[in-house]
Amino acid sequence: MICILKMTGQEISGWLIAHDIDEARHAAQFRGANDLAAALYRVPFPGPAQGKHDVCPGFIMLVD
Repeated sequence: MICILKMTGQEISGWLIAHDIDEARHAAQFRGANDLAAALYRVPFPGPAQGKHDVCPGFIMLVD
């Protein structure tokens, strides 16, 4: 399970929840977050390890 938080400073200004990187990438594209979608295309297969990851400026990915 993946949760991607959109951060504005220290405040959460949006989020996206997905089962895997492909679903997260499609959701980001659908919402017009093209910078996030592009960063998710660069995530190596099979995806990130459990924990907290900086995806791109303003986005943090939490992986369970």
